Amino acid sequence: MGSDYARQMIKFLFLTLTLSVLSKGAAQNNDSIVYTTVIAGKAVSFKQTNSWTLSSTDTDKKIGKVFLTYTHKPIRLASNKKQIIPTESCIVETVSGYTDIKNYSLKNLAFFKKQPSFRIQKIITHDDGLITIPYAIGYWATYSDNSETIHKIIIIHALNNRGKGLQFLIDCPEEGFSDMEIEITDILRSLHFIL
Repeated sequence: MGSDYARQMIKFLFLTLTLSVLSKGAAQNNDSIVYTTVIAGKAVSFKQTNSWTLSSTDTDKKIGKVFLTYTHKPIRLASNKKQIIPTESCIVETVSGYTDIKNYSLKNLAFFKKQPSFRIQKIITHDDGLITIPYAIGYWATYSDNSETIHKIIIIHALNNRGKGLQFLIDCPEEGFSDMEIEITDILRSLHFIL
């Protein structure tokens, strides 16, 4: 089970933490913003704008995990005219033996903490008002990718009382984060267990 979990986490993190910084491409689309509800693993829902597209999905029924990865439409940076593509990932899993959000979170945060440039900037909880799930903890963090681009990443870990765990991440290069902050806040506030 350990190697299956490690392999899935590596795949998940590869999909999540791999952002494209494009120097050319389509201009940012100015369509009106529409929120839709996403249901993940029949246990979690969240709202997101029409700017996000499902880029990959994977289900491992043997261990009870659903992986969803979304990419945002490109955002053109004012400073250098490059385009960035933020990503959003959601893992819904069956958990056993975790009755403590702290231990669940620390286990799932371990991979990130091993990365030399990963820095937690702020820890958030239900009391902050950003996360509506009562048994959750979140992290605002930064890291540098291989091209030395600094990214802001938001990581949410949550448990419910029916044996479900949630790992939710939004990753965006720091320079484009201010353009996304309201949208990201809306997504995080909409996260909740439906099961």
